[in-house]
Amino acid sequence: MAKDTFTYTGTQTIQRPKESATIPQGSFGDNALWITMKAIELKYQTTLSKGGGITRGKTGPTFKFLAPEVIQETIRNDWSPYENSTVNSLANKAITASKTVRDVKTIGKNIKNTLGDSAKRKELGSGARSAFNEISNGLATKVPTEKIDSPLTFTGSGRREWNFLFNLISQSNPSLDVVEPVKDLMKYSSPEIRDWNIGIELPWIFELKTHPNELIICQFAALTSVQPTWQQPYINGLPTRCELTLSFSDMSPLYRTTIKKGGIIRVVDENGKTVG
Repeated sequence: MAKDTFTYTGTQTIQRPKESATIPQGSFGDNALWITMKAIELKYQTTLSKGGGITRGKTGPTFKFLAPEVIQETIRNDWSPYENSTVNSLANKAITASKTVRDVKTIGKNIKNTLGDSAKRKELGSGARSAFNEISNGLATKVPTEKIDSPLTFTGSGRREWNFLFNLISQSNPSLDVVEPVKDLMKYSSPEIRDWNIGIELPWIFELKTHPNELIICQFAALTSVQPTWQQPYINGLPTRCELTLSFSDMSPLYRTTIKKGGIIRVVDENGKTVG
């Protein structure tokens, strides 16, 4: 991302007006819950063991938003029947063999009956057509009832996910308070084409935390969706309000350590030095 796209050099704070009586939190001091999103340049990724690795570049602005009234945090662990056990494999083979034997017997019986009838009537053509019909009908009715139902076993985990709905309201400058933070989040979450038109620069990633307590901690999160809903009144062609939905996915695999420490990704700088 080009340097001229850096709108902020420090912390950009967005909050709803203190005098609004419709806000349950009323005043927004240090006791309120804040969500910070620090932009980090992603140079390269590697597929190492465990959490993989990244090469990080420079650090961008930190976006600081007042936490919404509802915070949804999702983790997912996948469980499925164990289909690869030896017992399961042998049982399924036995079911397949039984079905094959039954189908062969059905085919033979239908052919014998049909050809016998055709020989008596001396209508071989009609009997052949009847044979195919009888065979098809016979096979269609022979649905196996043998089934194998295995216990659930752990197969893997998804990534942690967060969906935030922020309400941005301009206190004095709609461009600075509402429009520019949203546009910058759009830019940081998007890739960029390189000058020589071969390959891309990766989207930036974010360090995601809550303050003053670490209710949420994620070392590296991908911003997967930015959805602003611009709202009136408009001043000089700019909205003074915005409902902003942001969706993040943790880049780290899900382990107990991930939840405690925020991730297990190996981090190096542009010179190859391990920094985390």
